[in-house]
Amino acid sequence: MSKILEMKNICKSFSGVKVLEDVCLSAKKGEIHAVVGSNGAGKSTLMKILCGLYKKDSGAIILDGEDVDFDSIRESKACGIEVVSQHIEFVEELSVAENLLMGKMPLKISGAINWKEACKTSKDILQRVELHFAPTEKIKNLSVGEVQMLGIASALFASPKIIVLDEPTPALSQHEIEILFGFVRKLKQQDVAIIYISHYLQEIFDLCDKVTILRDGKNVETREVSGLNKKEITKLMVGDYLSTVSELPVPSDEVVLSARNLTTLEKLNKISFNLKKGEIISLAGLTGSGRTEIARAISGLDKIESGMIMLNGKEVVIDSPKKAIDLGIVYMTEDRRGEGLIMPFSVKENVALPSIDKLKTGLGFYNERNAREITQKSVANLNIKLSGIEQLAENLSGGNQQKVVVGKLLELCPQILIMDEPTKAIDVGAKDEIYKLMRQLCEQGKSIILISSEMDEILSLSNRVFILRDGELVCEYKNEGLTINELLMAFEGGTDNEKHK
Repeated sequence: MSKILEMKNICKSFSGVKVLEDVCLSAKKGEIHAVVGSNGAGKSTLMKILCGLYKKDSGAIILDGEDVDFDSIRESKACGIEVVSQHIEFVEELSVAENLLMGKMPLKISGAINWKEACKTSKDILQRVELHFAPTEKIKNLSVGEVQMLGIASALFASPKIIVLDEPTPALSQHEIEILFGFVRKLKQQDVAIIYISHYLQEIFDLCDKVTILRDGKNVETREVSGLNKKEITKLMVGDYLSTVSELPVPSDEVVLSARNLTTLEKLNKISFNLKKGEIISLAGLTGSGRTEIARAISGLDKIESGMIMLNGKEVVIDSPKKAIDLGIVYMTEDRRGEGLIMPFSVKENVALPSIDKLKTGLGFYNERNAREITQKSVANLNIKLSGIEQLAENLSGGNQQKVVVGKLLELCPQILIMDEPTKAIDVGAKDEIYKLMRQLCEQGKSIILISSEMDEILSLSNRVFILRDGELVCEYKNEGLTINELLMAFEGGTDNEKHK
């Protein structure tokens, strides 16, 4: 395999803070090269330099033997580089065809758009990744996973020499992931160079040939994947082995929340369960099973058509998120960028905003000093890495964004936290810190409802697991000797849960 790309001694600083220092990366034709590292290690910054979104401070980029220095994404695309970022940006009010063929729409002799040809071309692109919606469908009507697959289809349409996949799978179903992996392997056979960035280490072993490990903006090592294991990669990423916590929380017998026959128009059908003080329970199931809908109903986002919620033995009506917060229930959404944070706001503004009433002076004015104090406390307690509390949320790494979301919710002093995919697309170090925090919260008497797609996460944290399928709660497990295989079988409806009940 011949080398198509070399990035040599790349350096980059923002506001005097060095984020990349002499980083080197190469890619060969027909090779799948992984780039891994903790949040803030510099992976995405390096890719933004490659595609012309950022300018490097020093170093060299050599493409097909020639020095290049791109000033824009358009220039890098013209040279055969396609980047599929973890946050695909399409124009929501336009159709799939208009987004896919933007700047390339086929025209009639009269100069008008040839919609018949545009739809035919778009349909061919969609079929490549087994997407079955119409080319005329508006982007705003698609799911997050469908938009992600559409971004990948768009990149494939350009017939790239190099394709960068930056965290492509968190929003995808297992079926969509299998489709993606199949196309990545086909691209490899066609001598395309693939740079693959992921926090899911199993994907690296399933898919990649080589791996480059970054830590704190520097190269740690580049190795053949076949010569490594997960533990070794984790150690190279974070410097030391993580102190994995294996003991489950020890809840009391006191029931703090009971859901009885909850039914909603959106999805749920007679859902009943309870949650004890100091306990972590998991809501588990395949995509679309109803896990998030339970969270939305309990937190006042979705209307409950019938059934009831009991809080500390008393029936409560939760008809808005504010009512839920007033009752001590907070919901941490899985969409931290779209719903969890206001991305153009500073860390201080994001942390302070939900607690704005507490931050007022006796005269009703906003107390800036108190806002700074609670933010600095959150930063210290949660080990949030940033240049300062005035740094914009959009400029933080994914793991640190997630910690800001947790910090602002904890300022509300909740008794029950609903955490929807709390470690989605964050590195192993940040995951470990969030796991420890969850256990500490339980030790303080708080209770947690966890929604997660990671089986090992469910098994390492939960006292009990509730399995959902098609909006119904089908079985309950005590986490005593429970295995991943049993959970997966339960998702599909092929297991008996009596020994764990």
